[in-house]
Amino acid sequence: MLLRSGTKRGLNAASRAVRTATSSSTRQRGRKKRKTTASATTSPRNRRSVATAALATPVKMEIAEATQPRAPPPAAAGDWLATLELVEELRADRTAPVDEFGSEAVPQRPPVVDLSTFRYQCLIALMLSSQTKDAMVSKAMRAMQSSSELAGGLCVAGVHAADQDTIHTLIQGVGFWNRKADYIKRTTAIIVTEHAGEVPSTMKGLLALPGVGPKMSLIVLSAAFNKCVGVSIDTHLHRILPRLGWTKVAKSPEQTRRQLEAWLPREHWPTFNLIWVGFGQELQQQKPKLLKKALACSDPPRAVKLLRTLGVDVKREARKAGVELPYYT
Repeated sequence: MLLRSGTKRGLNAASRAVRTATSSSTRQRGRKKRKTTASATTSPRNRRSVATAALATPVKMEIAEATQPRAPPPAAAGDWLATLELVEELRADRTAPVDEFGSEAVPQRPPVVDLSTFRYQCLIALMLSSQTKDAMVSKAMRAMQSSSELAGGLCVAGVHAADQDTIHTLIQGVGFWNRKADYIKRTTAIIVTEHAGEVPSTMKGLLALPGVGPKMSLIVLSAAFNKCVGVSIDTHLHRILPRLGWTKVAKSPEQTRRQLEAWLPREHWPTFNLIWVGFGQELQQQKPKLLKKALACSDPPRAVKLLRTLGVDVKREARKAGVELPYYT
C-alpha cells in the first residue's frame, strides 16, 4: 500500500511537470500564430445590443484579448457558424420577453439619468433578475424608479438613504425579495464607502458585491461599460448548448460558459447573451411564433431541423399556429 501510494505521487508529479511544459509550449506557439495569421472565421453582421443601441453615442464594444490559444470547435458542433447566423436571423425582430422587459432594457438611460445612475440601475436590474421572470423585474424596476420614497429615484444616493423595509416593499414579487432587499442595501453601501458612489468596472470588484455572481458581472460589464470579458450563460443556454453539440453536458452554467469560451471566437461574444437568451425564451414560451419565423427565414429546412433538435414538436406547433408545413418537414 505504501509503495503504491508513493508511486502514485511520483507519477502525479511527473504528469504535472509534463503538463506545465506542454502548456508553456502551446501558449508560445499560440502567441506566435496570432501574430502571423488572421482568423479564418467570417463574422456575421454586427448587431448592437439593446443597451448599446439605446445610448445617445454608440460606443465600440471593448473585447478582452485572449490569454490562451483558442481551442477548435467540438466535432459535434458541426457547421456552428451557420447555426449561429441562423439564430441571429431568427432573433432580428427582437420580440422576445428579454427585449422588452429584460435587465438590459429596463434601466433609465442618459439623458434621463446620468451615466453613473444608468450603470447602477443595470446592476440593480440584474440583481432582481435571478429566479424572476423579466416582466416582474420590469415591474419592480418601474416601482423603484418612480417611488417618492427614494430621494432622486433609483440611484445610489436614494437607495443608500432608504431603509431596507422600503426596498423590500418596492421589489415585493420578485424571487427571494427578502434576501434581495438585503443584498441591494449592502451592495449600495459598499459602492458608497469603497467605490466613491460608482459601480465597480471590473469582474473582481463586481464579484465582491453581495448577491452578484459571474453571470451578472459579465452582463453589467457589457451593458453598462461596453466591456466584453466573457459569455454569460443562463439556464436556457445551459440546456440548449449541449443539444447543439457546442458543449458537453455540465453540472452548472458556469462550467458550460468555460467550455463555450474555450473555442467560440471572441468577435461573437458581445451579442451572444442577448440574442441567445431571447431565442431560449421563444423556444420555451413562444414556439408557434418561432416556428412561423423559421418557415419565413432564409433557410427554412435548416431552421425547422434546428427547432426539432432543440425539442420542438414542429407538427403540433404548426397546428397551434394555423400554418401548413412544407413537404420537407
